[in-house]
Amino acid sequence: MAQIERWRQVSYMQVERERSFGAE
Repeated sequence: MAQIERWRQVSYMQVERERSFGAE
């Protein structure tokens, strides 16, 4: 279960990063 939580956090971080790049 902990692994899924970790994966979710990483995925969320990646999405935020892509969002920042798209905003520029």
